[in-house]
Amino acid sequence: VALRRVSVEESLEELLRRTPSALILRGGSGSNLTTGELPPAMTDRVQLQQVLLNLIVNACDAMASNPPDRRTLTLTTSVAQNEMRIGVLDCGVGLPDDVEKLFQPFHTTKDGGLGMGLSICRTLVTSHGGRLWAERRAERGAAFYVALPLAKEDARSTRPPDSAAYAPPRAGSLPTPPIIPPPPAPRKGRGRSLG
Repeated sequence: VALRRVSVEESLEELLRRTPSALILRGGSGSNLTTGELPPAMTDRVQLQQVLLNLIVNACDAMASNPPDRRTLTLTTSVAQNEMRIGVLDCGVGLPDDVEKLFQPFHTTKDGGLGMGLSICRTLVTSHGGRLWAERRAERGAAFYVALPLAKEDARSTRPPDSAAYAPPRAGSLPTPPIIPPPPAPRKGRGRSLG
């Protein structure tokens, strides 16, 4: 994968413009908290969007049993320690005691889930020189963070293409995190819905 200078803000905005149905089907509402103008990160725009979409869908699934007014998805972007950090925060059912187990292949907490989504996401982020981890939120829910190295000044730049110019990647050219169809009606006593 050729890593390039990518505007995370623009890539995230493009992703949200293209995938509102994923949020609507899962009943989530969103907010985006960005701290000032952010420098570009070194990454692959399409793979970054695949990772973020998987995290957003998982967050919405985790809030499916909440009342509609308690299904807020928060996206954050910031710079810390020479990294661009993107947070996907939910107010769902939270995380298990062994958070790292969520990133292991074939581990799932979803009915009918494959247990590959978070494992693939971590592999992609790591291949970009970044990190992916999860933390419990103090009030309720979970926070998943992607950290990517900041772009060097002389690195080549990319911008998200216009909608008309967008062409999806060739079949089989990228590992694609699974997109889970809308869950059945929530049942009482279910655990966190994660890939």
